[in-house]
Amino acid sequence: MRAAASGTMRRMAHAKKKKQKIKKKDDFKVKTEASEVVTAAPYCHFSVEDVCNYYRKEMKMYPEVPRSLRAHLIDGKALQRLTIEHLLSIGVDRLGLACKVLDIRDSYRRPKKKKDGGKRSLAQWKIIENGFDFFLEWTDPEMGTMRSRALVKYDANQDLAQDTEGMTFSVPDADRSKQQPMKQLVAVIEKMKNMRWRINVIDRPVVFFHSNITVTDINLQMETFSVDGSIRFYWYDPNLLSSGMAVQGVGENEGDVVPVIFTSMDWLPVNKDELFQNSVPNSCTVDEVQMVYNNNTKVILIEYKFTCEIFEEMELHRFPYDRQFLQVQLKVNFDDWRITGTVRKSWLIPNDFSRSCIVQLAPRIHTQYELFEPWVDTIEQEENSYVLIGIRVQRYQSYFATNMIFPLFLITSLSLTALRIPPDEIADRVATILTLLLTTVAFKFILASELPPMSYMTYIDKYFVFIYLWHCGMTSESILVFGEQKDMEDDEAATRIDDIVFWAAMSVWLFLHLLLAIMVQFEYLYKPWEDVMRENAQGLNEVKTKESTLGATGVKSLVEGLLDGGGETSPSDRFEEKGQESQVFGQLTPNRAHFNLPGIGGGRALNTSNQMLRSPSTSFPGGG
Repeated sequence: MRAAASGTMRRMAHAKKKKQKIKKKDDFKVKTEASEVVTAAPYCHFSVEDVCNYYRKEMKMYPEVPRSLRAHLIDGKALQRLTIEHLLSIGVDRLGLACKVLDIRDSYRRPKKKKDGGKRSLAQWKIIENGFDFFLEWTDPEMGTMRSRALVKYDANQDLAQDTEGMTFSVPDADRSKQQPMKQLVAVIEKMKNMRWRINVIDRPVVFFHSNITVTDINLQMETFSVDGSIRFYWYDPNLLSSGMAVQGVGENEGDVVPVIFTSMDWLPVNKDELFQNSVPNSCTVDEVQMVYNNNTKVILIEYKFTCEIFEEMELHRFPYDRQFLQVQLKVNFDDWRITGTVRKSWLIPNDFSRSCIVQLAPRIHTQYELFEPWVDTIEQEENSYVLIGIRVQRYQSYFATNMIFPLFLITSLSLTALRIPPDEIADRVATILTLLLTTVAFKFILASELPPMSYMTYIDKYFVFIYLWHCGMTSESILVFGEQKDMEDDEAATRIDDIVFWAAMSVWLFLHLLLAIMVQFEYLYKPWEDVMRENAQGLNEVKTKESTLGATGVKSLVEGLLDGGGETSPSDRFEEKGQESQVFGQLTPNRAHFNLPGIGGGRALNTSNQMLRSPSTSFPGGG
């Protein structure tokens, strides 16, 4: 009995323990399900700004949505917990719009991480645009023309590009296709900068360039010209002193402006020891004036003063009615810098230096030449590139007209008086003509001392040749008339021949000089500037008396771009495009011209007419 009761008690206790054990398991299951952690959404790492940018891109027609999310500081974690009720309460007051917001949220997928696809160098590459994407196109020796995937990164400093597959391309400027000059490349880079959500662009630092040049001498005999002046470079660098590129120098501080010393000349856009490319050896002196840093605007200023003599192949085909395109070539590091003619307002550059280029003539030559608006551009060549400052001058013809052409006109006109000497006095007639001829030869020797040796004939040379032939004709006429009189023994017939020749020769002589005066007055004898630059580019002079690198290839392409492109230029250019007209400013004299560097495409379009820079208010058509 007792044993049975004991067994019953044990069974009841075991059943109770089993029941409690089952209950504990159920409680554990409930507790586990209730405390389950919610999986993080792929957009949980978004900041408030990232959320706003995402919805601004996906819901362009509803700008109130990102504004409401920004106003309530909705980041990625808060976005995951949003419901329709929440959206309706924060300002998204339409049910359909709230549903669309949640649908766009749930459709977000984290971009897959791109694997490194390797690196390859390209030949004859260029960047092309297709819709909102940009691609690299290059020439493969075996496969022909190839194209990359859409680019996601372009680093102009390192000459690297990366596509969506992670492939990295080496794209140095030296291997860029000639079908895409620097002007077009910079324009494409500007477009890529406007699409930063699709492609990351790292561009070269921008440098503002200002020059003040005075032409002090033009030596036709040596085919050189001399310049002096100053050149300034401005650029922005907020980390100049902290990066170790420069240290603060010794000197007095002017407010926020402090002197600095660069730790290496490689950090500068120019090398002052090699500033001019086409200079006469040992003729240049370049001195550093100041190197300062503005702690307020974070802008660096470097200023140099220079004096230099420069080679120039003079274009004298139409001398003394000639025009010269004097080239100043400044070597700048285009691989690491981008030169611009546009002043950034935040840099607070003084107005006196906000013009890109000022050119003027020294007093000793401004009475000999008239200054035109200069041409400023960058020239791209395979070996090197440089900033071209083309100084356009035109000779005043009054000096040679009064001191050379007019005396020759009178001397040659006196040869007609020999026809009034009796025909039988042949010795006196020939002596008079030969004396005048020798006087003309003396003038020719004086002129030759001012010009270089040339294998072609200038306009003044042709005038001398015409005078030589004129005197020879007068001498031949005197001899023929003398022989005719002696054979026929008829003085009246000989005199009649002299009269006919005299009046005919005088009429032709006066008519030719009247025509010459009209052409000089209306400047028909001056060659158009387009032709002057084309000759400068092609090197039409057959004799080159000195070796110099004048960048003819670059100027040739520049001229062809001007003529074929309606003012646009084809050589490389890293200037920022303005596309506006430039004007000669009111405070200038006719021998002083200001010039703003134009945009990409560079130089100024030439004034296609022959009208010279006569008044301070003259304006010129804008360039490309």
